[in-house]
Amino acid sequence: MSAKKKLAMTAAALLIGVILVEPVRAAETLKLNEVSHLHGISVDPTDPSRLYLASHHGVWLTNPGGTATRVSDNRSDCMGFTPDPARPGAFYASGHPEKGGNLGVLVSTDGAKTWKQISAGVNGPVDFHSMDVSPADPTVLYGHYGSVQVSRDSGKTWQPFRS
Repeated sequence: MSAKKKLAMTAAALLIGVILVEPVRAAETLKLNEVSHLHGISVDPTDPSRLYLASHHGVWLTNPGGTATRVSDNRSDCMGFTPDPARPGAFYASGHPEKGGNLGVLVSTDGAKTWKQISAGVNGPVDFHSMDVSPADPTVLYGHYGSVQVSRDSGKTWQPFRS
């Protein structure tokens, strides 16, 4: 076999290897004990044997066999994390982007894959360390950032909570 042909075959093999390996790298599947610094856990409404794990490095979904795959398209620190009980696969979160600062209030409607900011919160952008959605009225959300805040319009506007 000529040197040119060997070089071409090697280049083709490397290209195929990159194509096959890249999706695995993008998915980031780790052993469960390697997914650390968790801030929130939610049961997958479509499969109660799986959990969403909100971590210091994005949101993960557990797999059979003791692994978890990062499902979020970012590595933001999800400090506050809660499912929307009225919409399976929808979540609210708050925290820090990878490079610092605060995220405000985020929503995902596609199983924690993509996120968009819906509000900065009171004196924000906030970094809610804990959040919850009212099961009685899923348009009411609560978050804590120095004090408890409440939203009565699915996270769009916030005010200090007064009972």
